[in-house]
Amino acid sequence: MKRIARLVCVVVMLSMVFSLFSGCAKKEEPAGKPTGEGSTAKVTASQTTAASEATEAPKQVELKCYLDSIAKKTVFKPAVEKFEKDFPNIKVTLEETGDYEKKIAVLVAAGEQVDVMTVGNPIVRTKWAQSKTILPIDDLAVKYGFDFNKEYGKQAAELQVDGKYYSVACYSANWFLVYNKAMFDAAGLPYPSADKAMTWTEYVETAKKLTKGEGADKKYGAFHMTWTSYWYTQGNSILGGGDKFYTPDGKASNIEDPAWKKSIKTAYDMQFADKSVMPYTDVKIQKLVGPSFNTGKFGMFYTGSWILDIVTPDKRDFKIGIAPLPIPDEKSPDYTYTFGSYGAMSLTRSTKYQDEAFKMMVEVSRNVSAMAENIIPAIGNSDTKARISKLLAKKFESDGITEDEFRKVVFEAGNWILEKFTGPAAVEYENAAREEVEKYFTDMQDLDTTIKNIKNRGDDVIQKAFKTN
Repeated sequence: MKRIARLVCVVVMLSMVFSLFSGCAKKEEPAGKPTGEGSTAKVTASQTTAASEATEAPKQVELKCYLDSIAKKTVFKPAVEKFEKDFPNIKVTLEETGDYEKKIAVLVAAGEQVDVMTVGNPIVRTKWAQSKTILPIDDLAVKYGFDFNKEYGKQAAELQVDGKYYSVACYSANWFLVYNKAMFDAAGLPYPSADKAMTWTEYVETAKKLTKGEGADKKYGAFHMTWTSYWYTQGNSILGGGDKFYTPDGKASNIEDPAWKKSIKTAYDMQFADKSVMPYTDVKIQKLVGPSFNTGKFGMFYTGSWILDIVTPDKRDFKIGIAPLPIPDEKSPDYTYTFGSYGAMSLTRSTKYQDEAFKMMVEVSRNVSAMAENIIPAIGNSDTKARISKLLAKKFESDGITEDEFRKVVFEAGNWILEKFTGPAAVEYENAAREEVEKYFTDMQDLDTTIKNIKNRGDDVIQKAFKTN
């Protein structure tokens, strides 16, 4: 009996074990298999995931984008509104703040939400990239198939710092010459051509011929603001860009190149020998900037395309024209060039939404291109250029500037060069150069001392930058 009882126990235990394994086997069937009796349908795990993703609503994200003063004046807001309509799961809050650069740095350092920020020029971009305030976006560009060279051509290099991309460009500030037709008429001079640039020698001589009068009623042949651009543009045009402020290896100042000395001396002589340009000190004391050209006291003014929103016909009582930037004397007569800097957008290190923020930057850039009227978009195909040239010609119809002239001067300069100091410690280097040239313009030191001091100070900040990095 005991033997029979043990046998019965064994049979019962085996039955329980088989039953257990049978239950486990059923649980391991693919997720999503129908449980209805007699069904033969099968759904794989990947299909289940795909179906889930197809029905799941996109993640709702709110981005914060901080605008600098120039971005506020563009079509940035409507471009963002269109983006929000196209991508309803992403809301963008546009923020403005005084003392933009300092405030942004503080917010990002504190970990506050700053997903996207506008960056006005390459010097600021370099500073923020080296301080890790903004992030490189090469990987995101690859991930989403965004080709910088295809979108921006050779100008794409301006968006890089140390070989990495840090920004998506939104608008461009191409430079050209604006001139006062009334002053040319009074001097009996032909208007500068939109097809053929004057040389720097011709620019200097024309400025002298346009200059008339004395004292408060004096009219100057040209207007130079206190920006560094007004003493380095000639050298920039000779050497081919702001990267030439550095030696080829980027490890030292190249300010001793004769082209820079020539450029600084030209700016000085126009102030004090020819007296065709208002002295630097007077411009600084009077705080003269772009709108000052509307007073009618200046014959020529080379500047960025942002000026077109400032010198509209309703803001002055004389007619204007446009022409290419002056070119080096040794260049071919048909040579033209421009420079400028992109207004761009960058991701900050405090963002938690890199993918959505990158998507926003790319799409807003494209929206600006499609919607722009008073600015030059960074992405500009032939249709965009034709559309904006036509709009500008209508806006400046009373000045007699044609659609063809806008297209040639604003959009079709034959060459593009880097405008600003472009290299290590660019901010510190440019500040040192500004301070030393100001001493020269105010007769506190001679030109040779100025060049020597810029060289020494430039080398010092550049070498410190290499040691830090």
